[in-house]
Amino acid sequence: MRVIESDAGQSAWELGEHISTQKFPDGMNMLAILHEENYIKKLPTKDIMVTFGTSKDGRIPLNELNQMLADEKGTSVDKLGTSEKSTSTVKSNRKNVKKTTKV
Repeated sequence: MRVIESDAGQSAWELGEHISTQKFPDGMNMLAILHEENYIKKLPTKDIMVTFGTSKDGRIPLNELNQMLADEKGTSVDKLGTSEKSTSTVKSNRKNVKKTTKV
């Protein structure tokens, strides 16, 4: 959570790019392990509630937030996750990693 809550995590346009540069205390790449151990799941954005603050006013479905961001950037939701900058694939050397399942 500290990585996500950090200034860099909060200011990153693509959180995955920030997480890919971070390591767990054992030195393993954070994004690679989260992916390999199936902690990252693909879900419809309408099923994800983004929260900020403690009141009900601080809740918004991710699909609505994405639409607001797309409108602000003058683009479509489909193009929000695309970037001209290529992201390198990260791999871990951790042994005995659980196999991931397709969602």
